[in-house]
Order: sequence, then C-alpha cells, then structure tokens
Amino acid sequence: MALIKEFISSGDLRGVKYIFEFAGDEVPEHSHEIYNTHVIIVAKGRILLKLEGHPDYEIEAGDMYDISPMLKHSLIALDDDTVTYHYIMYPMGGQTVHIPLSTEMYGE
Repeated sequence: MALIKEFISSGDLRGVKYIFEFAGDEVPEHSHEIYNTHVIIVAKGRILLKLEGHPDYEIEAGDMYDISPMLKHSLIALDDDTVTYHYIMYPMGGQTVHIPLSTEMYGE
C-alpha cells in the first residue's frame, strides 16, 4: 500500500510525497493537463516509470525525472520502503488534478 501526503501550498506549485511500503505498490496510469509540468524525485529506493510510447525507465534514489504534460504514465515501486516526491506546476491558478485515491489502486 502506498501512503500519500499532500503538501500545503499557497502558490502554483503542488507537492505530494508517496511512501511505497512494498515492492510492487503502484500509482496507476494517469496524465496531467497540458499546462501541468510534473517532476518526480526519488528520495529512497527505486521505481519503474512507465511512459506511454516510451521505454520503461528505472529511476533510483537521487534521480529526478520531468514528465511532459498530457503524457500517460504510471509508477511501480521496485523496493520496499520507496519514497518519491512529486511536484506539479499549476500556472496561473490552474485547477489541481488529483489522482483518485482508492484502496484498489494499491492492492489493499
């Protein structure tokens, strides 16, 4: 099960911390609006980043990846206790796009 913590923000940059308790925990495929830049930073462990139309990327602690707007993507933890930070820019007060958080998503 992945635990999620949203950061409080008063500006255009939103942040979310994901804690993947077990290898195999995932964030299902989704995309962000055309004006949303999405940066992933892996703080601990490794993830498999799946991008529509691109090869899969294994990114590890210390790595950062910038995902283009509108590009469908998903994440799978490769190690227990993996931690990632996700920063998404919502310029000019763009609407926040939340990934639906359901127990099905994380295999509970």
